[in-house]
Amino acid sequence: MLKRIVSRSRPVLVLCALILGVGRARANELWPELSRPPAAVGGGEHDAAVIVGVEKYAFVEPVLGAKQNADAWQAYLTETLKVQPERVALLRDEDATNDEIRQAAVDKAAQVEPGGTLWFVFIGHGAPSRDGKDGLLVGVDAQRKAESVYKRSLSRNELLGILAQGKQARTVVLLDACFSGKTPSGRDLVANLQPLVTMGALPQGLDDRTILLTAARSDQFAGPLPKAEKPRPAFSYLALGALRGWAADASGRVTALGIVEYAQKALGLAHDRAQTPELAAGAPGAVLGRGRERAPDLGRIDREGAASGGGFQVTSLPAVPQAEAPGALESAAAGALDFRSVDVEVLDKYNAAFELDKSAEASAEDKAAAWRRLAKDAPKFADMAGARAVQWESFAAQKKTADEARRRRIAARDADWQKLEHLLSLAVVPETDKSAWSSEFLGAYWKSPGVEPAMAKAMAAHLAAGQTRDALEALARKAATDAAVNLSTDANGLSKASVVVVTTRGAFRFKFYSNDAPNTVHRFIELIQKGFYNGLSFHRVIENFVVQGGDPLGTGAGGSGQRLKAEFNSRPHVAGTLAMARAADPDSADSQFYVTLSPQPQLDGQYTVFGQVIEGLDVLRLIREGDKMTRVAIE
Repeated sequence: MLKRIVSRSRPVLVLCALILGVGRARANELWPELSRPPAAVGGGEHDAAVIVGVEKYAFVEPVLGAKQNADAWQAYLTETLKVQPERVALLRDEDATNDEIRQAAVDKAAQVEPGGTLWFVFIGHGAPSRDGKDGLLVGVDAQRKAESVYKRSLSRNELLGILAQGKQARTVVLLDACFSGKTPSGRDLVANLQPLVTMGALPQGLDDRTILLTAARSDQFAGPLPKAEKPRPAFSYLALGALRGWAADASGRVTALGIVEYAQKALGLAHDRAQTPELAAGAPGAVLGRGRERAPDLGRIDREGAASGGGFQVTSLPAVPQAEAPGALESAAAGALDFRSVDVEVLDKYNAAFELDKSAEASAEDKAAAWRRLAKDAPKFADMAGARAVQWESFAAQKKTADEARRRRIAARDADWQKLEHLLSLAVVPETDKSAWSSEFLGAYWKSPGVEPAMAKAMAAHLAAGQTRDALEALARKAATDAAVNLSTDANGLSKASVVVVTTRGAFRFKFYSNDAPNTVHRFIELIQKGFYNGLSFHRVIENFVVQGGDPLGTGAGGSGQRLKAEFNSRPHVAGTLAMARAADPDSADSQFYVTLSPQPQLDGQYTVFGQVIEGLDVLRLIREGDKMTRVAIE
């Protein structure tokens, strides 16, 4: 009987495989391979080119499909435009070091002939420069350290200067990399990179022959081709397709702006990110190519193509809009009142509205109503009160819209999860599809509205080892932490659980602001439970200001290796306040924390406050640089 059941089930399994296979084949057909170049049109006989495709970095995340795109560009230039093969430098993977890229740029700038075009195409990782004002093209041998990235990368501005030395009629630079320091999956390339300040400032005296095409804005990341079964860097693929004719006008001409606009249109299919290619320099109407190749049907790709292979697709919803509360209000009465003539009753009403405005518990509607009442009852304050009421009313409307959008996203997430959870439980579904579907679900909901611990635990089992699985497992552990540590709060917002820090000078205790900085609190608890802080020193002590520790290096430059997103809140810096130390980037906090020894209002709203000392402030005032935390434990 068992044999009969098994034999009958085989055709079903084969049919499932065939169905999934058809879906993959269709997705590949929708986006052409581009490996076979169009018929020769010539025009590149005086040109030279450097094409860099770094797929397998030695120490950082790969850029899947980079070599395939680079090969397609080389074939287009040499076979369609008829650029002499010896004038085209193709650097892939281990050949694409910083020195090799620089030397190839020098060589091809010397070889290009007058009247020709000097092409430079880079497909790989980008990063911000040390000062955050330039971009870096990351060489293949860069390690997972910020200093290594700085040393083993070629700056954009240096590259443009090298290419300007040639005798060409124009220079076309296409950078399929982003300079935000993000990988194609949106994660940090390496820890502790200087945040990008601006990419708007091109070098002074930029060669006016330069046409610079970039894959994304400086605050975005350059990702893979949307709705494709096999990942390929999107911008270099779409730009090459555009040159082949996908972005051609009626006469077959393809302009610089046409390439960018076509890529922007196609990237509208990417629901997992915002990626906006830009024409950063050069004439929009410059004709860069001619072609008649028919463009892929984007509508059909949107309907039929899917990165997951066709079995699961998340609901498409717009991002939740941001609602920004009005800034802090200063007293309009300060220094302007004569106590002999002041109307005390009116001033009481103003004070009541002012105090309510500062309250973290009062709603925006209540604050607006209070200012409206003051405007009506006190003509002296009518203009100011009316303007403040408008600010809170506007914020209330924005928040209502944001809350409704978030509610819709939660409903969509839960409906999609109900389907995905069932698919993940089926033995007949290939593991590759489970992994792909989990990744698609995370791309849609990880940032907003987030995923529940049970979802994280289920999906982690189907993902390859890496940062994404680590984050999911950490979320699942956080749920277990909630159950083990009592983070419910009292009337002051402090947790029931407390932490004892035993130092070489004595012990102090603190409690968490669990609701004000939940992610920071959970990470801090996780580090305590690992014993991370035991034995670490206080490396920074300033009398009557702060005591700071939590750096395993003891220098102020180290951490646990996991950065935290800022959770700035309304908790003030009073004596004994605990907050996370950080660098210039608001999201650069890690394991280092400080305790204020006296009120420090100038720090309010700029650092993540997560706790308050309840016992032992006198011990903290005895601590000197080098003193250690011998034991940190949750009570």
